[in-house]
Amino acid sequence: MVDRDDAVDSLTHQMADLIVKETTRSSKRLSMLTPELTSEFDLLAIYMMKCERKTYEGRNIMMVAWFGAPPIVIAKIWELLVMHELLDPKAKKKHLLWALYFLKEYPNMSCMGKAVVGKRDTRIPVEKTLHLWVWIMIEAIADLKDVVINWENRRTNDRGNDAMAGVDGIDIKFQQILVVNPKIPYKMMINKALNSHKFHGPALRYEVGTSLLSDDYVWLTGPWLPGDWNDITIFRQFLIHELDDDERIEADDGYIGEAPDKVICPGSAENIGNAERCAMRARAQGRIEVFNRHIKFFGCLRKPFISTGTSAQKVEKHGFMTYSCVIIKQIAMDLGVNSMYKLGDDYK
Repeated sequence: MVDRDDAVDSLTHQMADLIVKETTRSSKRLSMLTPELTSEFDLLAIYMMKCERKTYEGRNIMMVAWFGAPPIVIAKIWELLVMHELLDPKAKKKHLLWALYFLKEYPNMSCMGKAVVGKRDTRIPVEKTLHLWVWIMIEAIADLKDVVINWENRRTNDRGNDAMAGVDGIDIKFQQILVVNPKIPYKMMINKALNSHKFHGPALRYEVGTSLLSDDYVWLTGPWLPGDWNDITIFRQFLIHELDDDERIEADDGYIGEAPDKVICPGSAENIGNAERCAMRARAQGRIEVFNRHIKFFGCLRKPFISTGTSAQKVEKHGFMTYSCVIIKQIAMDLGVNSMYKLGDDYK
């Protein structure tokens, strides 16, 4: 049973937190939640974490450490899944917490059961049950991509600059997949298409676009095979065609082949010898990198990916994980939980 004092304390804090977030968040795209829903997730997490910290701030620190987000963000994810009819009919709120814990900590499934057992659970969830619900919920979160990640959001706070967004390719570690050696058919060889020069090993690549003037992820494609697709080739496949006729995008020198017409990058001729423009490029590149680091806050994107199934199923699962992490971070920023540093009024 829920302790009455804990329930009242949680509800009081959630009401106060929602009021603060409503006044500080920079976007009004997502509606605020009811304190009852955020309080419910707060209490579920308290029991799951066996939390001894009674202060609201202490609980929030632990929740972010365990699940990658505070209760307001977790509750909003649940609300969006319900709103867009993406939830399995048998899904429970604890299943969402299981999925978020998996994304944040990326634990061994055989050890995860003891970590996520709740106060009302009569037994420790078995590995098969955990695996089933974790991936059901991760896939559901990933299906929110078109709801949460919107290319048009790059126009938020637009000041008439020719660049409103930045783009970068990020590599996420993946497990090695063997393929048939074409020269010796009875032998297997590593798949060179998975090789990432950043890791000198297998990875998958994603193209991430971020707003320069607001706290928004605005573009996400992938997974791509880094051995076959470099950043500029991926850019030329889709995103370049989304730019307006007079629009450019901020990027690193891996995209210099499209500068200066479609790309602004540090190594472009227009920046050479211009200290002010070089400083602006450095500030923009730094902001793009911070966005990328926010994604890799989740343990599942820092540790090598290990999964079962066919090669296609493994790649698909990796995509679901990566998309889910970006979506969670975007929802957090939309609710005013996270924010990026500003480029300044002089950025151009």
